Amino acid sequence: MNAETPYVYIVDDDPELCRALAWLFRVEGIETKVYHSAEAFLTHCLSGMAGCVVMDVRLTGMSGLEAQHWLVEHGIEIPIVFISGHGDVPTTRQAFLSGAVDFIQKPYEPEELLAQVRNALASAQVCQESRRARRSLKERYDSLTAREKEIMLLVGHGLSSKQIANSLGISSRTVEVHRGHLMEKMEAESLPQLVLMICDLGLLNPSDASRLNQGKSA
Repeated sequence: MNAETPYVYIVDDDPELCRALAWLFRVEGIETKVYHSAEAFLTHCLSGMAGCVVMDVRLTGMSGLEAQHWLVEHGIEIPIVFISGHGDVPTTRQAFLSGAVDFIQKPYEPEELLAQVRNALASAQVCQESRRARRSLKERYDSLTAREKEIMLLVGHGLSSKQIANSLGISSRTVEVHRGHLMEKMEAESLPQLVLMICDLGLLNPSDASRLNQGKSA
């Protein structure tokens, strides 16, 4: 399975319903993959997979909610639209607390399901682009030398080139050269943008960065 290709993953132990759903989505130009159990679906799951899941809550073997918990525990972020003929308040609440996009009770209108699936696919696209951006940022950071990473973090903490030079026992000119190289490698067009990248990498708390910026403008 290609993690980058968006599909609607239909998970239901009713073969006739699966065929009907696959036909409904194909008519709308939406690619599908069908699984008749949660276990079969989870066997083919990949981190970063694109698309969304249309899954029954009550399945033979592992339930839909159990499958949802498995995905969360394994860090696989993919929108889920649950369908069920046995919806109740606790089940619905549990599904939404775990990140379900919607919970549709049978019988349902095809247009309602299609609308929710389109919303889920749009949400998945945003998440996929965010994952790509995070992956690209991490790759750029990994391309830095150990010294550039060191200076980048000190810049993020608000130190001037002179202060960094004194801290590391090198010249201010050397610090400036390293700063220029790391700004170029990180594709940062400004210092505030670089600080945001440092926060996104988890190297600096956003609240700390905010206080530093306030201190500079005071």
